[in-house]
Amino acid sequence: MPTISPADARNGGLLLYLALAYALYAASGAIPSRDRPGRRAPARVLADKGAFALVFAILPLGVFALLGARLPGLEYLYAGDPRAWAMPAAALALVAYAAGRLGPMDKADLANYPQYLPARWGPGELLAEGLSWLLYLSAYEFVFRGMLLSVLMPAGALAAAAASTALYAFAHLPKGNKEALGCLVFGVAASALTLRFGSVLPAALVHAALALGNDRNAFVRLSGGS
Repeated sequence: MPTISPADARNGGLLLYLALAYALYAASGAIPSRDRPGRRAPARVLADKGAFALVFAILPLGVFALLGARLPGLEYLYAGDPRAWAMPAAALALVAYAAGRLGPMDKADLANYPQYLPARWGPGELLAEGLSWLLYLSAYEFVFRGMLLSVLMPAGALAAAAASTALYAFAHLPKGNKEALGCLVFGVAASALTLRFGSVLPAALVHAALALGNDRNAFVRLSGGS
């Protein structure tokens, strides 16, 4: 009878926790949905993003530390060598921002984005917008390109990247097929960045640029521009 190693048991428990936590997070309405479009109050949006980082990054780190075990993908949380990835990440961030800023949007998109829409914009609100996206998407990348990629790595880098990207696209289905298909492209690029540079930070920065471009696109359209 095959035995399950402690590491495999921990990893299985981690995957189950991530799946259940994500389902509950989505059910709470924290993730924009095309079936139920609409945005939350600005303070709630910031709280949702902070809660994601707490539940999906900080808590797993703490639990594994208490168990005296190393959290899968922990090595990807480090910056790696910024001198090696700064220029490629900056170039991809520009492309991602342009894609978000210039992409088509329909009524459902404009009902959901920008998620954070304060009554007025000042330095504090702009800082909150940028930092909240960076915190949220760093945790998001750590889930899919850190923990999941690491747990799946025994199957090989290509298989791990393909599986984590498929799960990433599946997680975006509530946002619509268009976004889920885009996630397949972005997931491959983010996995390649993470594996090449040994850090989720380049992918998180590119992801944040995409999100900010998308928010700017929606805000301009809501304001009557194009």
